[in-house]
Amino acid sequence: MTDRRGLCTRETHHPVLSLARGRVFSCATSIPGTTTHHAHSPDAIDAELKGIPVRVELGPRDVVAGKAVLVRRIPGTNEPVALTALVAEIETALSTDQQTLYDQALARRETASPHVESVDEALEAAAHGWARIPWSTLGEQGEAQLAEHAVSVRCLTRPDGSLPDSGDEPDLLAWIGRAY
Repeated sequence: MTDRRGLCTRETHHPVLSLARGRVFSCATSIPGTTTHHAHSPDAIDAELKGIPVRVELGPRDVVAGKAVLVRRIPGTNEPVALTALVAEIETALSTDQQTLYDQALARRETASPHVESVDEALEAAAHGWARIPWSTLGEQGEAQLAEHAVSVRCLTRPDGSLPDSGDEPDLLAWIGRAY
């Protein structure tokens, strides 16, 4: 849908994409004899800036051909997709992109917060950011030693990243960082 000037209208809900919680940007402009979908319309650019991970480009010729273009922000791809497979492709793309973002965030966290085995290593690592040290190695004495250098324990976690019920659980990790 376009307004009387042929500019993009705002978001409209579309039942085909309801399973994937999708919205369709109706972005067509009228050029004598043609109707063209613009991937660089204000709404499409707004979607990119908002971080919308998947966008569907669908024009009149695409409908006739029974296909749409699936634009994915994370890998930066444009893929033609059959309309009959569109919802499944969107769900797959969202799942894949979510896993990619999770893996990237986990790798960044692991790089930015090295695992250390001594209070001296913890102090050195904390000078550049964060560190993880076994709570059994650190203990309350090590925590006091860190405090002398303006470094504190931010939280305790289990090795799987979940939160413990108490500080007495075995194999806990202390996440440390500079105090502000």
